[in-house]
Amino acid sequence: MEEQERIIENAKQEIWSWGAGTEGQLGTKKQEDEHQPQLIHSLASFGPIFSISCGGAHVIAITHGGRVLTWGRGTSGQLGHGEMCNSLQPKLVESLQSLVITHVSAGWNHSGFVSDTGCLFTCGDGSFGQLGHGDFSSQCIPTKISYFNTRQVLQIACGMRHSLALLKGFPSLVHYLKSGCATMFILSLYPFSEVLSYESDELLESPRFYYWPPPIFFYTHVLLLYLSNNNTPPKTGDNSSKPEATAPLANTSNTPINIYSQDNSNLKITNYILNGYNYLEWQRSVQIVVKGMGKYGYLIGAIAEPKIDDPRHQVWDAENFMVIGWLINSMEPKMNKKYMYFQTAKQIWDGTKKMYSEKTSLKYLKLGENSKI
Repeated sequence: MEEQERIIENAKQEIWSWGAGTEGQLGTKKQEDEHQPQLIHSLASFGPIFSISCGGAHVIAITHGGRVLTWGRGTSGQLGHGEMCNSLQPKLVESLQSLVITHVSAGWNHSGFVSDTGCLFTCGDGSFGQLGHGDFSSQCIPTKISYFNTRQVLQIACGMRHSLALLKGFPSLVHYLKSGCATMFILSLYPFSEVLSYESDELLESPRFYYWPPPIFFYTHVLLLYLSNNNTPPKTGDNSSKPEATAPLANTSNTPINIYSQDNSNLKITNYILNGYNYLEWQRSVQIVVKGMGKYGYLIGAIAEPKIDDPRHQVWDAENFMVIGWLINSMEPKMNKKYMYFQTAKQIWDGTKKMYSEKTSLKYLKLGENSKI
């Protein structure tokens, strides 16, 4: 920690951003994508930046003095400014001004903040319980998680719809981790008091313990903390200091291909399990979720398969079979066998429509006729 602080104090510091920027997450005061790194000029007035974290479309930064800056998408309250709207440039989180924040994490639509006293605050989307306050409410101001009032939180990691906290550990739990005295909890609505077992070598129900640190994933935009002791750091507008532009890969559709850490083929995407007679409910519920995950193009064929020698083909193939997994797992076992060996999600999507939409229509037609009797 002291070495990091010394580097920050002695070095020339710049923050650069690039990628998707339509919600202000690049901090350039513009709502547009950038294909090359752009210097965030507005951060200079806040002093040295100690740490940065990228979320789904927002960013959190900690200054050297422990103040917190956020910008980008704020429609779920994840910026912590007391309102649910975007910010095109870095803005101080006023409610945390009296605290010294030492660690932050930006999730898909929520944020976490850890103070130097070990307190944990969260805000943003809480529709899956990911804020850890025991409910499904969203918050537009960082709110302290009361469960950890008597414990010291060290770090927070926010995912898409879940959060994890690294706590200063208990000696009786060290053997679970095998790498230090630390304990990590999944923040959820589960009763934590039913989780810990001090008499067994096995862990009980969720939340569970995992090794730390977890994998770090980037989303659709990137920030770079640039430190240089050189007297001639790169400047915007100086072509000699910019990275060389490379020709973009040929894209066969307008839909980006991206796999996020939260995506996996075992994900349960709907409570409507296709049984042959509930196609309309199943179709609509799957459509809503897959669209929200940004993968709807695989169902309708809008994300075309790249050529086999295209570097993007491996990613396309993985995402296509991930969506196939979602569909197969949302069907009754006796039905999903029919589609187990289909090669594209579109084939399954079209096949179920052809096979079951008529049956569902007949069911509703019969119900309508019976209601007239």
